[in-house]
Amino acid sequence: MSIMRISLGRLKSPLSYSELTNVIIRGMKIAHGKHTEEHKELVRGQYAAFLRSIEQELNSLEKVAERVRVLVVRLEESLKSFRANMKQYRKKIKKYPHAGPYLRVIDDLIRTDARIRKALKAEARRAAREDKKIRRNI
Repeated sequence: MSIMRISLGRLKSPLSYSELTNVIIRGMKIAHGKHTEEHKELVRGQYAAFLRSIEQELNSLEKVAERVRVLVVRLEESLKSFRANMKQYRKKIKKYPHAGPYLRVIDDLIRTDARIRKALKAEARRAAREDKKIRRNI
C-alpha cells in the first residue's frame, strides 16, 4: 500500500485511501451527531447551545470536505499518470500491424479517462458556484 503526500495549499494527508475514507466516514458520523444535538437544543429553546453545536457541525463538515478534496486531488493525479501511461503504451503498440484490437481498447480507455476528467471539472465548477451562493447568502 503506497502512501502519497498531496500538497495543494492546505491539502496535505499522509493517510492511505482506506484510512482517509474511514476518517471521512467518522467525520460524517460526528457531524450527524452534532445535527441531532442541534435539533434537541432547538426544541428545548436553548439557543446559545444550538448555535454552538451548529458551529461545531460546520467545523467537522469543513474537515470532511477537506479530506474529500484530498481524495479528489489524488484521483486527478492518478488519472494524469494513467493517461500518460496509456499514451506511451499506444505509441509502442502502434508499430505492430496486428495491434488493431488492442489500439481500440486503449483508445476507449483514453476516452473514458477524458470523460472522467470532464465530469470532475464540471463538478468542481458546480461546487464553486454553490459555494459562492452560500457565501452570498450568509
